[in-house]
Amino acid sequence: MNKELKITLLVILGLIICLGSIYFFVLNSSHTSMDSVIKNQIIEFDELNEKAYFSARVWGITGNHEEIILSTSPISNDHKAYLKDECFIFYTSEVYYKKKGLDTLLIYAGSSSIADHPKNQSTQIKIIPVALKNYNEVKDYKKNYKEYGLSKISAY
Repeated sequence: MNKELKITLLVILGLIICLGSIYFFVLNSSHTSMDSVIKNQIIEFDELNEKAYFSARVWGITGNHEEIILSTSPISNDHKAYLKDECFIFYTSEVYYKKKGLDTLLIYAGSSSIADHPKNQSTQIKIIPVALKNYNEVKDYKKNYKEYGLSKISAY
């Protein structure tokens, strides 16, 4: 074989290996699905006869779109039906929470992930977002939330 034919065959073989690897590790992986990962959780306030509904989801090819919705009405899993004026929205993959007293729900999240308060909230539940101000504080809560008496909702 001449030298040009050997180089051409090596280049073609290299392309086949690269394309096969891309298919196997990226396109065929279940972790890169475009489908949302959704986790739901309900917190009951028996004394008020009301419930708070959490829905956490992560979506996108790299999973870089994150959102946790807190509503006093059930949330559909397609996330198209919720009304932003009636729900608390946190742009993160996890938040920490604690019931306080008979009617209060404290939500701990990074300050940059907390969206504006809903305008049309009709509930007896007092929902109070607590902003974690910096990276060290977020890291501390992630590590010690159980010691602080908190629970966690996470999309993962």
